[in-house]
Amino acid sequence: MKEVVWVYGPSAAGKESLIKFLLSNEGADLRNKLGWAAKRVAQCAESINYIAHSDDDPALEKRNEIPQAVSKLLKDADVVLIKGQTVDFDANFPKGLKEALPIAHHKIILLSVEPGELAQRLVQKKWWSGLHNPYDYSKGEIEVQGRQIDSLRGEFEIINLDSSKNNGYEFIK
Repeated sequence: MKEVVWVYGPSAAGKESLIKFLLSNEGADLRNKLGWAAKRVAQCAESINYIAHSDDDPALEKRNEIPQAVSKLLKDADVVLIKGQTVDFDANFPKGLKEALPIAHHKIILLSVEPGELAQRLVQKKWWSGLHNPYDYSKGEIEVQGRQIDSLRGEFEIINLDSSKNNGYEFIK
């Protein structure tokens, strides 16, 4: 069965890094653990190229291209990875894509990192403005995405991965 997999987590959790890792030779062991050993895995470039930082960001409109891109990718790929963003929930993108592609199994990989480590990563991002306390910002994002993803339990298979530097990628039960 084809799979559509949203990769979520707060800013600096490593969503794009995980996608690149899963597409690389180094990610073979994790792909095996996810049941993708013999599957063709692809990334949705639109989800990586169009990063919206607020509800009024023009990139949010460009993210509307994700469903069509995923549909095209599923013609050749077995698994399509999508870099998710908090703004996607308000735009109803995960549920909308699931409704548009009912033949696929829809999953969410939720990356978890402690707020202190996220804060250290955030301040190194070129887009980080420093207008907020990075620790408080990280805690807030963890809480918001946690609530949003909890609302999708039962509709999506949810896989929790620890993506801290010390642990690499470990499954969280």
